[in-house]
Amino acid sequence: MRHHKFRAWDRNNKRMLQGFESAYMDIWDGCVYELNGGFDNIDATMDYLYLYIMEYTNFKDKKNIEIYEGDIVKFYDIHYIEPIIAEVSFNTKLGRWEIIKNLMIKISDLTEEKSRMCEVIGNIYENRRLLK
Repeated sequence: MRHHKFRAWDRNNKRMLQGFESAYMDIWDGCVYELNGGFDNIDATMDYLYLYIMEYTNFKDKKNIEIYEGDIVKFYDIHYIEPIIAEVSFNTKLGRWEIIKNLMIKISDLTEEKSRMCEVIGNIYENRRLLK
């Protein structure tokens, strides 16, 4: 069974918020609401419009770290001499998780097998420089 979990980047306070599992976005006001009490350590006055929401892929990397949308991974594959540094992204047209380079070059689909060939080394909000 798929386990829905999320985290959020608070762009105002430059911090990652963890710990919410059932959220929805109101299409009328654009706000994100948490159904079970909120993020861990969240400020009740926080403006939700400044949060970037990232979904858990339901995969773990080779070190058993959860992989989220927006994570930067080091991808080890026999087709490449060196490991590839790339981003985890959801392809909405195809309905699947992918490992992409430079926002457009698909390296691989992210599957259970491929996730074990990855190592999470950061995320696009705190460690964007890793993608250069």
